[in-house]
Amino acid sequence: MVRSNLGNNKKNVVVVGGGGGGATTARLLSAKLDSSRYNLILINPRPYFIAWPATLRAAVSDIDNLDEKIFVPLDKVFHNGNGTFLQGKVKDIETDPGNRGSVVLESGETIPYEVLVLSPGSIWTGPIAFPEEDEKVKDFLRNSRAAFQRAQNIVLAGGGSVGIELAGEIKDLWPVSFRDQAS
Repeated sequence: MVRSNLGNNKKNVVVVGGGGGGATTARLLSAKLDSSRYNLILINPRPYFIAWPATLRAAVSDIDNLDEKIFVPLDKVFHNGNGTFLQGKVKDIETDPGNRGSVVLESGETIPYEVLVLSPGSIWTGPIAFPEEDEKVKDFLRNSRAAFQRAQNIVLAGGGSVGIELAGEIKDLWPVSFRDQAS
């Protein structure tokens, strides 16, 4: 199925990826692009942007009801409704040097573009490896929280920014120090 410029003669500007880079790019473009000349299209497998800094606390506890705040619907990132969100996974990018190209989704849908921005993001593992399916996210969080609640020992391997933040979230909820455990 080919989607040709959303039924109009405007040029398509396609942003692939709805993470921090892609969602921000789409938001900024939606404020600057002339909607009488351009269609802005954001494509992402998930229907929402994930506010990553808050995800570690949400994975550990339901304090602060962060579930409602960390998942921002991607159709809400556009200024004045100047943009279209398509949920899907990119299967292929077809190019014709000197001409426009097309983004092909796994569904078979083809979206032509004049300008393409690629910001596919990264994949996280562990307690913030959220499933792509919207209906599985609440179960994922519930299971993650239950695992932390049941744990008698928690070992974090790595001292990068995510590991340190996770250690801080765990410490806030269960204030036990290494010194307390040694005695």
